[in-house]
Amino acid sequence: MNRYDSDPFVLVQADDRRLALVEPAARVESGFNRADLVFYGVDHSGPSYEAFIYLNNPEATIDTPADAKHGYAGRFTVFGHAGCVGEAGHCEVNDRFTDEYDVRDQHPLMPATIAVEITDALRRIDTDHVTVTVIPRVPGRRGPRNTDTLVFDHLRLVTYD
Repeated sequence: MNRYDSDPFVLVQADDRRLALVEPAARVESGFNRADLVFYGVDHSGPSYEAFIYLNNPEATIDTPADAKHGYAGRFTVFGHAGCVGEAGHCEVNDRFTDEYDVRDQHPLMPATIAVEITDALRRIDTDHVTVTVIPRVPGRRGPRNTDTLVFDHLRLVTYD
């Protein structure tokens, strides 16, 4: 995808829970010490790119400045594999048998989990909801350009007491 726009997270007063782990359209507690956005199932088999994250700015584009005024919350970088150069089947992620004594690393193309710390940006939100917009971009000779390489399964907002 060339951008991601979440459903709103609803911000509410904290209770005595130590950790809030929520999906879009769920409630987020205030009074946290740290907040992370966690992207699950990030595909890194394509080209490398940066993903810029904005809060409550659904109008964000590749040209939106990365500053607090525009809702910038952080970014992550994917060092992509840009295709496969191995023999047939080399880059197919397989479900090989493992047991508790198997010390092999998982297949290098298994989807990744990426966490981005957004504490300060989330604290700046002065509404009762927050939306997340992610704009992926790749560098170019004439400046960065938008890319459709952003692929992930789901996103969670995690807050810590």
